[in-house]
Amino acid sequence: MSTSAGGNKSPSDATPLAESAMVPVQVPGVSAQPSGSSTTPVPAPKEEKATELMPPPLDRKEIVLGLPASSAAPLTKSRKRTGTATETVKKRRCTAGAEGEPSGPLSQHRAKFESLIDGMLSDCGSEIERSTRGLAKSREALKQAGAALKSTEAAREAELSQLEVRVSDLEGDLGKLASALFKLKKEKKSKASEVRRRQREIQNREESRTVVSRDDFHARLTRMAVLFDSLMAIHEKDLALASVEGSLNEIHLLKGDMVPTLDSEETRLLSRKEELKASDGDFDSILSQLQFECTLTPCSGETEGHGPVAEEGGDVASGRGNDEAAEGGNGCEVEDEGSAPRSA
Repeated sequence: MSTSAGGNKSPSDATPLAESAMVPVQVPGVSAQPSGSSTTPVPAPKEEKATELMPPPLDRKEIVLGLPASSAAPLTKSRKRTGTATETVKKRRCTAGAEGEPSGPLSQHRAKFESLIDGMLSDCGSEIERSTRGLAKSREALKQAGAALKSTEAAREAELSQLEVRVSDLEGDLGKLASALFKLKKEKKSKASEVRRRQREIQNREESRTVVSRDDFHARLTRMAVLFDSLMAIHEKDLALASVEGSLNEIHLLKGDMVPTLDSEETRLLSRKEELKASDGDFDSILSQLQFECTLTPCSGETEGHGPVAEEGGDVASGRGNDEAAEGGNGCEVEDEGSAPRSA
């Protein structure tokens, strides 16, 4: 608040008041002290002189008391109201001058004081209104912030509960997965051991089969070698018998057959060989048949040609008997040789 040179306070220099509590007070008509140094209203004296000097009583007004603030900005509305109060004071002055009332320095000071009070009251009212609006806005913003905070907390709690549920589900899934992996590992180990065991069994079987097949093959080869040896021995015996003078020729002539040649004998041996190859390994029966055939021919010749051979001379008979004895011995040797593969 600024003070003029005359010691009076101008209404335009009034400083706006800060936020304060508004206390409306109904005040009846009051008067100020002559010096103007105090704003405390006092009841008007009942003396006639004071009544004549004082102007007519003012209307009732609402006085708002407030605490001043260091920072407060005046508003345009307060200036308008201040101007309105000034015009009202001027009108009252004119009215008082027209009525013939005294217009001294006291009345001027009183008018200035009233205008100053009106300006201050208007400024306080405007500041209070502005503060009230700001407070309402602040309360509304606070309510909105509280609601937003509550909604945020609720959302965070919901997200936290969802995360906890997901974490629990993941933990359960991890436990199931770990148990499943452990079971699979066990099954894999058992399967691997089973596969190794089967492989060992297969290898052992293959080795045993290989050994058996090798032994069987060697046995068959041995039998075939013995059989061929026996056949060669029989063939040599036949050749030895053929070398004897007239032995086989006489026998065949007596039987009425053609005399066999060397080619025919080789052909017969080859056919026998093919039969042996085509057979299923029954070498004993073939050997017995060959032995029977080899022993049958001299015996049949001997039985059928007993008479003519005896007539030809004792030398031929003795040679034939020696051949038959040798043939019988060889036959026994063949049987012995054929019996060896059986034991094998």
